[in-house]
Amino acid sequence: MTARIVNTTLFLLLAVEAASGVGSFLTGAPDGRWVVALHGAGGWALALLLLWKARVVRHALRRKGFGRRVLPSLALLML
Repeated sequence: MTARIVNTTLFLLLAVEAASGVGSFLTGAPDGRWVVALHGAGGWALALLLLWKARVVRHALRRKGFGRRVLPSLALLML
């Protein structure tokens, strides 16, 4: 997958996860189990896409190198 496809898919999946998260929060009946299942499946898909995103980031860091602009972001990731 290209970086553009990974980023767009992550964005769309995060939007679906936000909507299904609100939907699963508001669902109080057993008939709404499908919303919770959708939210769980989206979470797994998001975890798998993060592996591809890590490859995109690694490639970008190899190409551009580590600089002073990258260090604050890496420090935040360590938290």
